[in-house]
Amino acid sequence: MDIETLVELTDNLIFTYTKQHLTSLQKEVLKGTLNGKKYPQIADDCQRHPDHIKQVGTKLWKLLSDVLGKNIKKSNARSILEKFHFSHISNTGDDWVNINSNHINICG
Repeated sequence: MDIETLVELTDNLIFTYTKQHLTSLQKEVLKGTLNGKKYPQIADDCQRHPDHIKQVGTKLWKLLSDVLGKNIKKSNARSILEKFHFSHISNTGDDWVNINSNHINICG
């Protein structure tokens, strides 16, 4: 799954549970992490202090852990998010199934 799609799906997931979208900085931390970057590299890209980026990351992993019920860390975020999205969203042609918040929506 490409990174932009994974970030968008994750943002939608967070919105479903919290009624708030990820901040632009949270998205940048997530994108950087999914690209295999370390916090100092992400900080350089965002022109922020590495400690601030680490704090944003720590809060983001906690939020995702709470929403998904899994222990998400920087090191396992991509694999857990991909598994979650592949197992909960199936997009086949004109029909799609979206399972979230314990509800199943079938459109087609």
